[in-house]
Amino acid sequence: MVLIYFNLFYTVYLGVVSPFKTRYERRIALFNETCIYLSSLLVVHFTDFDPSIERRYSIGWVYILIAVMCVIINLFPALRASSRPIVFYLQRTMLLMKSCFNRLGVSLGICSVKRETLALEE
Repeated sequence: MVLIYFNLFYTVYLGVVSPFKTRYERRIALFNETCIYLSSLLVVHFTDFDPSIERRYSIGWVYILIAVMCVIINLFPALRASSRPIVFYLQRTMLLMKSCFNRLGVSLGICSVKRETLALEE
């Protein structure tokens, strides 16, 4: 029960004080704390407090749903943060390749065909 109250107070603290820099970080933190709070509430039903096995089974599926939803939502910031250096590296590499090919006089266009080639085919 202490975990439930502590989590509730911390969620209120996150909402009121907002210790994060961006609104997106604050929303992710509030979502995570809400998932922990709901999971803490559901754990009580797995004890002998609730004798119904069918209800435990149903609550187990809700518990799994909350966990999966939390993982999926938290996966997006991780993917976004890890993809930025890759995109930056690819952009830099393309610019370097383009400048090298321009120095050599080679065109990088996919559909670029020399005029002499077109004249020979006609």
